[in-house]
Amino acid sequence: MLNDNTFGVQSPKNQNPWQRWASNNRPALIATAWVWLFFFLLALIALFTGWASLPFTVGAQVLLSLVAGYIAGRIHRKTPGGASTPVRQGILSGVLLQATTAVVILGIAILVGIGSFGALIPLMVPYFVALIPALVCSAALGALGARLAGVGRKRKVQNDTERQT
Repeated sequence: MLNDNTFGVQSPKNQNPWQRWASNNRPALIATAWVWLFFFLLALIALFTGWASLPFTVGAQVLLSLVAGYIAGRIHRKTPGGASTPVRQGILSGVLLQATTAVVILGIAILVGIGSFGALIPLMVPYFVALIPALVCSAALGALGARLAGVGRKRKVQNDTERQT
């Protein structure tokens, strides 16, 4: 008899919590992976220029969160049997972008701080001060992006049904 186990797909009961979380939030993880490098480069610019480029870089990061939310929403709508909503996937993609970038930037900041004997730490403070508002904005625009993906999909389905009748 053919079933999911025949093809090597594990039952959710047999997965550990991290595997289950990753499979439930796959659209957000994929969307984050698509956009993360650009997001990280903007964070590096903000890190080493201080307040000078912060409005531009955080603004561009928030727009990238919108894009990631849109991608997550599209992927969620294309995959059947999603465990959560597309908007939740959009929020998670925005949060993941900020959180993963912050962890990597923290590691870079520690290395640069050690290498410069703490002289460059004042340049790093603005990035970390702006992190919480940027996180909230990224989550909000990720949700908006996922919602926009749904609006476009609903219009397409509606237009297709009108053409068929």
